[in-house]
This record gives sequence, C-alpha cells and structure tokens, in this order.
Amino acid sequence: MQESFRRRPYFRDAELPRFLRNVQSLINRCQARDIALVQVFHQEPTGDASNPFSASSGCVRAMPELSLRADAVFYKQVHSAMFGRTDAGVTLEPWLRERGIGELLITGIRTEQCCETRPGTPRTWDFGCAT
Repeated sequence: MQESFRRRPYFRDAELPRFLRNVQSLINRCQARDIALVQVFHQEPTGDASNPFSASSGCVRAMPELSLRADAVFYKQVHSAMFGRTDAGVTLEPWLRERGIGELLITGIRTEQCCETRPGTPRTWDFGCAT
C-alpha cells in the first residue's frame, strides 16, 4: 500500500482503516509462516517533488500504518510488477524463481492497477496467483 495513492485526487479514505487492518493481518500471517514478503512500488522517472510517484516526493513508500519487513523491494514504471527492479537492478521474475517461489498472493490499494494488471503477467510466466 503505497503512500503515493493518498496524494491523488481520486483517493477516498473511508474504507482505508479496515482495508489496512486486513492487509496487516495478511502480512502478519505470512511472516508467521516464513512466506516471503515483497513490496512493489510504482515510481515514475521524474525529479518533480510535486508528483507523488516521484522518488523526490517522499511518498514512494509503504503507508505508515503498516508494519512489515520486506524480503525485497522493487520499483516499477509500468503496471506489471514483473518488470520492477531492486536498487541492485534485479527484476522480480528471477528473484522469485531463484527462491523457488511459484505462487503469489497479490494485494494492493487500487484493485484495477495493483491486482488485476499484476496477475496477468505472472500467470503467463507460470506463477499461480491469488488476489
């Protein structure tokens, strides 16, 4: 759940507290089972601090209400998380395969962007997905 979304005019926070409680519950259950947690942030290639998706905005981070320890963090410039890269330049697909991860649980604050577009690509690469 990326802080950047809170800065968009279409953002509505009426359901946010309940949504974040559910996401935190999922995070906690994954951590308790040693399931890898990966964060994928959309980051646009601009230095414009007024753009909440620019690294210089300070908003390309998890919402502060969430507590997690990510096993890896990826930054993407397109809808598909599979093209995201770590700071070291590693993309998500080989990172998952190197760890023998074949099934993905995907969650996000904008269903049509975070959950519907992301699984399409992983499914074509033989990853099982649940959203």
